[in-house]
Amino acid sequence: MAGPHVMPTDEARITLEISSPEEDGKPIPTAEIESFCQYCLSVKPVGGFGDRADFDVFKLKPWLGHIIILEDLWPEDDFLYRMYGTKIVEAIGWDMTGRRVGNYDTVTRGYNLNLYRDCVRQRRLIFSVNQRVFGRFSGIWHRLVCPVTSDDRVQVVSCAYLVSKVELATGTPLQGGAGS
Repeated sequence: MAGPHVMPTDEARITLEISSPEEDGKPIPTAEIESFCQYCLSVKPVGGFGDRADFDVFKLKPWLGHIIILEDLWPEDDFLYRMYGTKIVEAIGWDMTGRRVGNYDTVTRGYNLNLYRDCVRQRRLIFSVNQRVFGRFSGIWHRLVCPVTSDDRVQVVSCAYLVSKVELATGTPLQGGAGS
């Protein structure tokens, strides 16, 4: 497990799906992310930014351990993790709060930067399904990202759930999936 100052370096990522609930209307297979999506759709104008006031910790309470909030560091072309959900930290073993997406020394950096950039530039919700390989397990993640703004700050609010987790050495399913 990575310590608090060790950046993850042993990951690979395979994208399985990317879609936009605002455009395609496809149902999201994870109930928790579907409910977060419905909330976002109720407060965010189509093709626009959500108001950051609609995404405070009290309104995000149903999803709080699974929420990541990132600050857009334009023109540095990076994002800063302002909040990294405790359930995500428990699942992967490290906390990115206070760090930049660009600090990743892996393929994760490019994947996440592109996903967050697209979310902000296109001003739309993006749902993704991807597989991530960590030191000893592989996990399938479902994630919805939403662009928000307040005053001159642009942020991305993300809700992520580990839906399955498998021990690499044995192929044995591990606890930690399905909304844990």
